Amino acid sequence: MGFYFRKSIRVGPLRFNLSKSGVGISAGVRGFRVGSGPRGNYIHMGSHGLYYRATLSPHPSRANRNPSLTPHIQPPTGGAEAAQAVVSAEAQTIVDSSSAELVAEMNAKRALPVFSHYVIGLVITAVIFLVFSQAPSWSIAIVIAAGVVGAFIAAPHDALRRTTVLMYDLDPDAERRYKRLVEACEMAASSELRSQIISHTEIGVAAAKYHAGAVRTIDRKPISIDHAWPNLVKSNVVPPRVHLAGQSLFFFPDKTFIVGTNGVGAVAYANVVARVAPSSFVEEERVPSDAKVLSYTWRYVNKDGSPDRRFKENRQFPVMGYEHLALATDSGLKVILMFSRVGVGEEMARAIQELGAGGQERTPLTQPKIQG
Repeated sequence: MGFYFRKSIRVGPLRFNLSKSGVGISAGVRGFRVGSGPRGNYIHMGSHGLYYRATLSPHPSRANRNPSLTPHIQPPTGGAEAAQAVVSAEAQTIVDSSSAELVAEMNAKRALPVFSHYVIGLVITAVIFLVFSQAPSWSIAIVIAAGVVGAFIAAPHDALRRTTVLMYDLDPDAERRYKRLVEACEMAASSELRSQIISHTEIGVAAAKYHAGAVRTIDRKPISIDHAWPNLVKSNVVPPRVHLAGQSLFFFPDKTFIVGTNGVGAVAYANVVARVAPSSFVEEERVPSDAKVLSYTWRYVNKDGSPDRRFKENRQFPVMGYEHLALATDSGLKVILMFSRVGVGEEMARAIQELGAGGQERTPLTQPKIQG
């Protein structure tokens, strides 16, 4: 998908238009429209980090934070057979101070009632009542027609009330930095293997001979990477989305939004710790074509690497060279991604840190090698 910024977007009956003076709102039909001055969530990103925002409604109270979780994701150091879950906090608690006001507004809008659903519910209830009371068919038809009209009128009003509008205006340098992150995410999407590490378990050296020589087992789930808006959000940019187990990450120009089933969180890139680590992984499933085979091992293996002859069905497995990308914040985000295409995690980490540093690129911190 190509990278570009839209000049206007439609939300319900209104159209939001971005110009040099800010965001304007217009309504009407082709050939006749009326509008007003800057409204909506407007974010200007320049070389000096200038941010400005005006909203359609008063700001709700700030969202709660959970600063107790550490941003450092380290491999477990002990505890044989002890599973270490890699789990983020609830999305709505992953909020830094720079994002709290906007996130509170988004969560408040998501909690608003949906009028069109109420209309449909009332119509269904009325139809059931009329049917059981043996009312004439024309009265039932009138109720259904009224419900259709009511839902048609309420739907755009619901969209306008519950949708958060984000309009971005980036200077060339900020656009270049964001474009690098978009391209890095598209590279990650091209990786043949894309997984999220859900948990890892230390099994110890003694048990490694029964697990192809690995001292750690990993529970992973596939992920998808594409471009999409979060639910109930419209913007003039369609950000990269990393769809995880239970949550999704949306990489907007100024911050990462974390969207879960119960709410929305957000963190600025300056508060995201990105760590990259090489990984040697015993692959028992399909071998990705874009990964390097480091060596081979056996399901049951002796200390010297030879197969344990006591087991008749002793399969041979490749040891693959993968890459891990860990993303974490002090407010509770904790994600480890695995890629078969080496280099994409490094590129994503560099792009995130460059956005967080305001254009001054830093070398990502590297974790100790992870084995599985």
